[in-house]
Amino acid sequence: MTDKPKHPGGRPTKFCKATADRIIERTIAKESLTSICEPDNMPSCRTVYTWLAKNKEFLHDYAKAKEIRAHQYADEIVDIAEEEPTMTIVDEKGNETTRLDPAGVNRNRLRVDTRKWIASKVLPRDYGEKQEVELSGPGGAPIAAQLDLDPETKKALREWAKANGRKTAGGG
Repeated sequence: MTDKPKHPGGRPTKFCKATADRIIERTIAKESLTSICEPDNMPSCRTVYTWLAKNKEFLHDYAKAKEIRAHQYADEIVDIAEEEPTMTIVDEKGNETTRLDPAGVNRNRLRVDTRKWIASKVLPRDYGEKQEVELSGPGGAPIAAQLDLDPETKKALREWAKANGRKTAGGG
């Protein structure tokens, strides 16, 4: 064993445009930030997050790279779903039979679900679940708007309505 530190020169911490560009390129190539930052000559994930917080241009480019990656994942979903993972089974007589591989089917399901989840989180407008909210009153009836006004305000509104030729709900 040697006492030599794992990162003799240390990881880069100062923002470097060339390194940032490499991070963007590798993100578009569908690498995770964890794997991009793994080599000793790359900044740590924490440093990259600091760069993102301090550098608007890098933040914009990184966000665009993640959007591109999300579109790529969405494009791959159909190809993965159409794959037929098979396995070959050899019986005791040496005869080969090809069957659908249940483990391969489950792996593809996981691959599709992961890509769907990432795409829906990065680009919810394009790939997120559409949600509609419908509001109604009791028993599905329309919502009734009701104002509780103090007597002075009610009187002032009635006078204004009368002066302007308008009717009020309370008559008048």
